[in-house]
Amino acid sequence: MSDKPDAAPKDRSLDLEDYLKGAADASNRTRVIMLAMVVASVLALVSFLNTMNFEIGWIKGGNPNANLQLKSWKLARLERIGDPRSDYVRQKICPPGQPCTLYADSPRTPAPASEETRPAEARTAPSEFVNSANADLRYRQFYAAAARDYVDNAFTVRVPFFGVAFDVNDLGLLVGIGFVTILLLLRFSIRSEIISLRISFKSVRAMSKEPREMLERFYDLLAMRQVFTMPRLKVDKLLIEHHGEEEWSSHEPSWTVWVLRGILKIICCLPLLVYSLVALHDLRSTAEIGKSIDPDHMRVLAVYTTTFWGLILLLTLWCLWKLVQIDLLWDSYWSDISGTPPKGLHYRYIRRVQRRSKRRLKSRAKLLQK
Repeated sequence: MSDKPDAAPKDRSLDLEDYLKGAADASNRTRVIMLAMVVASVLALVSFLNTMNFEIGWIKGGNPNANLQLKSWKLARLERIGDPRSDYVRQKICPPGQPCTLYADSPRTPAPASEETRPAEARTAPSEFVNSANADLRYRQFYAAAARDYVDNAFTVRVPFFGVAFDVNDLGLLVGIGFVTILLLLRFSIRSEIISLRISFKSVRAMSKEPREMLERFYDLLAMRQVFTMPRLKVDKLLIEHHGEEEWSSHEPSWTVWVLRGILKIICCLPLLVYSLVALHDLRSTAEIGKSIDPDHMRVLAVYTTTFWGLILLLTLWCLWKLVQIDLLWDSYWSDISGTPPKGLHYRYIRRVQRRSKRRLKSRAKLLQK
């Protein structure tokens, strides 16, 4: 008989905590990259809006014979200030309640005969500025400040925090490089999250003699740490008693789960939407301006803009499919816990996984026979 004491049973609590922490960290990495993607998309969109000036041929504006023309607020304001007779200029230049004349609004009186014989360039023009409390000087300063602000912000883009400035015509190149890099990082992060979920659920299921109970506890604990991922939960276990009646402690995850999942996919498409606007503006609206400035550079711009748009499209679709796989993976384990059969896209995903497993088993059997 051995003198060695019986080995103590292995503590599984530490293993469960490790798997829980690893899966939660993978989800946090995906969330951080998506937040960085949203910030980059907003900054690129702001830079585009400061330089926007193009027409949409298939949408009519106020005039049924004219196309809808979209331009930046800075450019529209500059064009409005260019007309001193406009109400906008008078509201900004003229003091309230005081007479202010920028142009001779009254009809011109007939000039004497001696003035009619003078040269035309020496006569006073009907639209000449009338100096009334220095209103014309204020107008000139106002127009110069608006033009300077438009040139500084529409032709040059300044990167926040770094303080670097670049020409607005290079926006497609820099934004394309940034979006491709962020989407690649997002793809790697989603891959890590999928692997962490599969390893964690598989290991937790093998820990206990009652895998369903352990799996349900791990599922609930991990679902508590999710933000962008929307796991499905059992409705009957989320009810609380309040004043003698059962009420929800949070929003009911029936149809809201699918709405929130769809919103997450739209957020993932932000780089594609923003870069499509930038590419459309560069290749269609400002193409003639670019050719007049530097034709060779414009041809290079068209090549790399089209290339980056294709890469961003492929990476976006790839990330979307992997995000859908994360939802289907959660639905698979929720189906095992709740005992409900898979439906819809989840059912087709399960069948696809089963077909792939059968093909792998057949290929292994053929290799063993050889």
